[in-house]
Amino acid sequence: MTDDFYILIDADIVAYQTATIADQLDPFDGTPRRDITLQDLVETASADIKIYHEIFEEPSEVVLVFSPSDRSNFRKSVDSTYKQNRNPKPKPKMYWELVRELKTIYNNIEINGLEGDDVLGIMHTRNPKNSVMVSSDKDMKTIPGRLYDFHHNEHHHITPNQANYNWMYQTLMGDSTDGYPGCPGIGKKKAAAILPTIDENECEDVYLERMWFEVLETYRAYFKNPDVAESAAVRQARLARILRCQDYDWVDQTVRLWHPKEAVNLPLNR
Repeated sequence: MTDDFYILIDADIVAYQTATIADQLDPFDGTPRRDITLQDLVETASADIKIYHEIFEEPSEVVLVFSPSDRSNFRKSVDSTYKQNRNPKPKPKMYWELVRELKTIYNNIEINGLEGDDVLGIMHTRNPKNSVMVSSDKDMKTIPGRLYDFHHNEHHHITPNQANYNWMYQTLMGDSTDGYPGCPGIGKKKAAAILPTIDENECEDVYLERMWFEVLETYRAYFKNPDVAESAAVRQARLARILRCQDYDWVDQTVRLWHPKEAVNLPLNR
C-alpha cells in the first residue's frame, strides 16, 4: 500500500445485505419479487459505497474486501468444528452474480484461506494512518485503529489496549455465531469481571500479559488439568483473533498462529 488513503470495505456484508432485496416478498401480493434486476442491486450497492466514500474527507481509494469464494478458512485447521454449527442457509439468489459485478467495478481483494475480516485487519494495521475499516461486524473492534460502523453511523478509534481487551473478552466468552465456545460457564458479566480494567497508560504488551494470566487462570479453574486448560485457552484465542499485519506473511503466504510465547506458522492451502 502507498501513502494514498484507503477505505477498506467489508464487502461480504455489503453484497449480502444488498442481494437480500431481491429475495423479499412483493408488498402488494406477498409473492417473491421479480422486478429487481441485477443492475438494480449493483446500483444500490454502489450508492452505499459512494456514501462511505464521501464520509471521509481525505482523497481516497475504495477497496472491497471479500472472503474467498471457496470459503477456505485457516481456522478450520485450528479447530475442525469452526462454524460447523451454522445453518447451511443458501446465499440470496443473486448474491454471487452481484459479487462478480462489484469485482469488475471496484478495486477488490480476497485471499484464499483468510476470512474477509482477517484481510481487513491485516491491511488496516499495515498502514493504520492511511486507511479506515468500514464494517458493522463487532469482531472488527478487536483490531486497533480506525473503524466506521455503517449500521450505527459510528466512528471508532480503537487503541491497542482496547483491541486486545475485546479480543481477550471474546476468548473468554466465545462466539456462538462462529461456533467456538470460549470458556464454559463464562458469560458477559463474568468475562468483564475477570479482565483487568483498561489503562491507556499501560504498555500494550504488559496489559496483554496481565489479561492472558487471568484468562489462563479461568480456563485452569474449569479444566483442572493445566496442559488441557492452556491448550484450550490458546485455541480459543486463535479462533477469536482477527489477524493483524504481524500475523500474516505476504511472501510465504503463511499465517502466524498466536501463542503467548512463540507464534506457530501455518501455511495456507492455495
